[in-house]
Amino acid sequence: SGKTGGYVQVTKNTNTMSTKTAMTTQHKPPFINLIQNAPRQSLIVYMHRDDNDRLVSAIKYVVLNTVCKPKFMEDGDGDGDGSGDSSRCIINESHLIDLVIKPKKNEIGAGSNAILTCSVYDAIKDNLPRMVFVHYKQAEKMQKVLAKYHCPDLVDKPFRENIGGHFEGRPKFDAFVRLAKKNKSGNNSESEIVVLDKWLEAKRDLLEIVYQLKKGDGNAATCMGKTRSMEDDLFSCEDEILQITRDTSF
Repeated sequence: SGKTGGYVQVTKNTNTMSTKTAMTTQHKPPFINLIQNAPRQSLIVYMHRDDNDRLVSAIKYVVLNTVCKPKFMEDGDGDGDGSGDSSRCIINESHLIDLVIKPKKNEIGAGSNAILTCSVYDAIKDNLPRMVFVHYKQAEKMQKVLAKYHCPDLVDKPFRENIGGHFEGRPKFDAFVRLAKKNKSGNNSESEIVVLDKWLEAKRDLLEIVYQLKKGDGNAATCMGKTRSMEDDLFSCEDEILQITRDTSF
């Protein structure tokens, strides 16, 4: 899916209770609370993803699983968000922009800027928790390492499942965008249809700045310089795992 900010707190424990607690946050207070109150022997694992990649994935997820509902596929009509037949879903470009992307529908608004704020970085600096940033593609590798010591019965089981496409039981289909085109009167008229993936790839580097997706709703971007420094360090690591230390660059 398009969410970011998943993290796991691993705590050594001698009783029979699970030693791993998985969480997902889309707001900063719970994360700050965890940083401030995590036991010394615990490890916080923060799964991170480049926000452009996350945004593209989130838009596709919302279109496939929210806009292209079965009723749109069956009768080709609905509330104006999508239309099509049993094998494909078509959404007008204006609807995609105005009704899905600009309002930051569902997953689209759950970017790292909503979590990795100045307050969070201050909390990390002030409390110096045992914490690592991990590229989301390394999640399964990290899970296997954790399972080896904390959940040995899960070592040989798959940890990752891509749910960014279709929900189970829902017919599979392709998503398309009907491009907006100005006619001689200056009004939008129907134009050619392109694959959603192709549309997203062409627009990916412009979406956030054109539609101001990091602005408002209490999630305005702060301390993006620290996030970019963290990403520089994280993405340059061969194993894409970055441990927080007193000498951490951000």
